[in-house]
Amino acid sequence: MNYSPNVCDQIVEILKYIPRSYRKKIPQEVIKYLYENCNSESTFVYNQALPLEEQELLGGTIVALQEFNEKYWT
Repeated sequence: MNYSPNVCDQIVEILKYIPRSYRKKIPQEVIKYLYENCNSESTFVYNQALPLEEQELLGGTIVALQEFNEKYWT
């Protein structure tokens, strides 16, 4: 796993809005990696009024979420 700080930031923000049952499926070492590698200057805010597809996500964030889906959620 090698995500950029901005990707980590976006994933951490998105995970706040994902059901707890799904968050719990992600290994703690992955969660720790994401938090430790966040961009502290990022301004990304998840807009609950918009579907995920309409958020201004980085390409790396989309790929990471697809990986999470394949590894942990399906």
